[in-house]
Amino acid sequence: MVAAHPLRQGRRARLLAHALALALAFALGLAGGAAAHPFHASYAELSWNEAGDGLQVALRIIPEDLESALSRDAGTRVLLDPEAPPAALIEAYLERHFQVTAAGGTSGRPAFLGLEVSYDETWLYFTLPVERRAAPLTLRNTLLFDVAEAQSNRVRRLWAPQAPVLVFTGEEPSLPLPVNE
Repeated sequence: MVAAHPLRQGRRARLLAHALALALAFALGLAGGAAAHPFHASYAELSWNEAGDGLQVALRIIPEDLESALSRDAGTRVLLDPEAPPAALIEAYLERHFQVTAAGGTSGRPAFLGLEVSYDETWLYFTLPVERRAAPLTLRNTLLFDVAEAQSNRVRRLWAPQAPVLVFTGEEPSLPLPVNE
């Protein structure tokens, strides 16, 4: 049996290494955007403050999707950093995409309280000034619809634990927000 020439073996190895490097670069390039994961959803829990004049919100969201949305708004790369969160950007984004309306108009500006960031989820905490007695209320939740076409957003009302979870989609971005269940 004749052994392959050492230079040919080296050339094959280099070609294989280049092919693998290109395949890896292509795969990483595809994983760089919001399409990197097939499931796009957020989950929010709402509760009233003691006075009944504000909603307290805990929102779980996929970190890279939120970073994509904030980066698009800012025109530069935005990273979520719990030590120095981009509070103004987050509040502006929430104000456009998480709104409660009453017969008399919309809720006030969200007040960002903080965030917790982990690899696969980020929790945002904020309040919305809205009067419970101003019912009937409507919630418009279009979070991340500008990032992922298949985005869905779920909202649980903690004052009505047996009530069904509200599900917001591109086809149904606004739903009644019952307050007396």
